[in-house]
Amino acid sequence: MSDSLRIVLFGAASAGKSSLLGALAQAAQMHPEALGAALVEPGELTDLQQSTYANKLEPTQSEVVSYLVAFQQDGAKLEVTFVDCNGQIAGEYLKGERSLEEKAALAQAVRDADALLLALDASVAQNQLEQQFQMFGDFLRLFQEQRSRHAEVAGLPVYLVLTKCDLLAKKGDSSSEWLERIEEAKGRVDNKLQVFLARAENQAPFGKIELHLWATAIRRPALTDRAAKANEPYGVAELFRQALDSARAFHEERTHAHQRLHFVVASLVALIAVMGLVAAGFFLTRPSPDVTALEASIRHLLPAQSSAAERLRDPIEDRIKELTKIQNSPHFAKLAPELQEEVRAGREEMTAYQALASQLEKLQPIRFLQKESDIEKNAKLLDSLALPEPYTDSWSNTRLAKRIEQYRKELASLKNAVAAELTWIQEQIKQGEKLRDQPIAGAGTKEREKWFQEVDAYLKRQSRFLDTERVPELPALTYRELYDFQSLRRAREDWAQIKTKLREIRNNLK
Repeated sequence: MSDSLRIVLFGAASAGKSSLLGALAQAAQMHPEALGAALVEPGELTDLQQSTYANKLEPTQSEVVSYLVAFQQDGAKLEVTFVDCNGQIAGEYLKGERSLEEKAALAQAVRDADALLLALDASVAQNQLEQQFQMFGDFLRLFQEQRSRHAEVAGLPVYLVLTKCDLLAKKGDSSSEWLERIEEAKGRVDNKLQVFLARAENQAPFGKIELHLWATAIRRPALTDRAAKANEPYGVAELFRQALDSARAFHEERTHAHQRLHFVVASLVALIAVMGLVAAGFFLTRPSPDVTALEASIRHLLPAQSSAAERLRDPIEDRIKELTKIQNSPHFAKLAPELQEEVRAGREEMTAYQALASQLEKLQPIRFLQKESDIEKNAKLLDSLALPEPYTDSWSNTRLAKRIEQYRKELASLKNAVAAELTWIQEQIKQGEKLRDQPIAGAGTKEREKWFQEVDAYLKRQSRFLDTERVPELPALTYRELYDFQSLRRAREDWAQIKTKLREIRNNLK
């Protein structure tokens, strides 16, 4: 099996699959910290990025198109093959007109995928959205049945991605109102999603899929409190960060399963003779098949001697559900006491981790903070997010602990950047007030000339930084966004008023 991850983008025509890949390359340039990896070898994604943001993107004509790229993540190189597809052919699979069992390029790509991204246009009418989701639900049900027949053990991560969310914004919307519309769209789809997941719970133990809901936009719309950003994606970096993590976890699980299978096949030849001799004794002493299956499930969910970072990797909610089902099994009491305790401890740890992760989601993204009170509010919430006492040491290297520490650093950097810029602007205001209040009407010629020179130089003075410059230690934030901060906006307005007054005085004295 290849070490390269395979992530397949699947969906009907015009769903935004290719644009999503173009936006990935854009997000990797603008927000590598949100992506959690550096795109060091973009390959042909660069052409796709340019076509996407020049509005010259053509529909994918080939049945499948592969993009081999490389990321640098945690000091290691990660190769990923992104597979785009022809929307019309994908639509035939969604409608049930073609089977994933066939030997076609797209069907093979879906079967080999380490993660599947299903693109769903969020901007279509509600009845169309429901029809499309119904097709996705039927497709996923058939896909899961197929994986079950092939006894696939690892749960395939599948992301239902709402695309074109910028088109949800309405005239007069603020940033918060636009985000609320996105959450409403996600909520409508999530209701359908829960119905599908409830039905999936009753399916066979093999071939499971781990379904997630996401919302994206390749650009940010014009809003009352923010200008349009035609080249800045929304939610794309975060989506692919999760997709890369879950695809890698799935790839490793499937690889290990294949290795174990090969080892078992090779060992069977040597064991056949021995098994013949001990078959009778084994038949009498073998444990219940139900208990054996339960033990196998536990080892799959809780690998022996795994680190906290491995045990608590995303997605975690499905593993909590599986451990809960194991605890509620009538055969749980038949397990060895130490194995029972391992299940209880594992579920408690995962539940605590998930609870802390949910609390972390309440923190506002740094680039959305606009007042000092926002900083203080999020700082207080951050202080309450301490790692639980039993897990303080073991969780220190988890992604969650790193995210908390990263947010803490970014919050401090924002506070320092605002304070530094506010101090500088206030100094400009003081200098302007000094020039404004200087008694110049009856002054001598030299003093007047010097005053006029100083005023002219002062009026030409601009902000220290260009609007497009990135704030140090906050690569996702530009100075244009920093200057939207309430205290800075007011200070800049006061500075502008001082300039206006000085200009009036200068013109009257000439």
